[in-house]
Amino acid sequence: YQHNRLASPGTVATMAVLPFDDTRPLPMHDGAAPGITAALSVELAHVREWRTVSYTSVLPFAYNLREMAALRRELNADIVMEGKLTPSETTIDGELWMVRTSDGKRVWR
Repeated sequence: YQHNRLASPGTVATMAVLPFDDTRPLPMHDGAAPGITAALSVELAHVREWRTVSYTSVLPFAYNLREMAALRRELNADIVMEGKLTPSETTIDGELWMVRTSDGKRVWR
């Protein structure tokens, strides 16, 4: 992943981390997926190469899928991180990806 492909020269890319999907057949709503999403958002906020939209600002978009252009406009986000988590009894497997909001293209997986 190279952050400079996502923002204009001389600017810092802004990332929004959307709440991850829980892929269990019957999600237990135990807070695992939202908790992991929130924790990752906090950790990514410490990376100086980009700005991270706060988790609480992203929550209204959690289950209301919108076009990338709307996310770009409403959250001022250059990229969106999405993902899905598959918990088992002892582990949680995750698949994460980043999408550029200007064109909807996946830039990292």
